[in-house]
Amino acid sequence: MFASHYVIQHIYILFEKEDLEGTKALFDKFTSRYPTDNELEEISQRFITALDEENTEEINNIKKDLKTLLDTRRFEETSGGVSPTSSLKSRRPGIDTWIRLV
Repeated sequence: MFASHYVIQHIYILFEKEDLEGTKALFDKFTSRYPTDNELEEISQRFITALDEENTEEINNIKKDLKTLLDTRRFEETSGGVSPTSSLKSRRPGIDTWIRLV
């Protein structure tokens, strides 16, 4: 299971406010909640390393990468593979057809 764009946005907003300790806490929280999300895990590990080394250039690069991941997840969730009505299909088999007609 991957973290939604809302989760990544929550981390990004705190990152933008330059609350690095709060950002680290959110990375810890969400990487443990979504252990199969390799992209989030990789950014989290880079962030923790850069924070320990006080590498501001790398922190700025991580912020850009987190924004890219946020935009990618937002795009995938809204226009990509999964229909927003896919959860209704088991209850209402013709819901997609009906929604297109309306």
